[in-house]
Amino acid sequence: MKDILVVAKLKEGKFETFMGFMKSEEGMNERKKIADLTKTIGTVSPDKSAVMFKIAVHNESALHSFWMVQILYQNQFLVRLWKAMRFLS
Repeated sequence: MKDILVVAKLKEGKFETFMGFMKSEEGMNERKKIADLTKTIGTVSPDKSAVMFKIAVHNESALHSFWMVQILYQNQFLVRLWKAMRFLS
């Protein structure tokens, strides 16, 4: 298992959407494929413009695949996040 720090800057008004997905059943199932959720630690900036998570990854290839799929369907925030994560490993 490998600990990875994920830092993401969110567009204005996107925090609720992001957290809604992360807490949803679909989001939880996707996260379980990648990391041990009991070891995830997260925080958010006071203005809700950024989030930071320390995740215990047990399947790095699933992590990269998940972000690549999200990049195809989501906004530019995910592109920057995926690029940043590549340099953390």
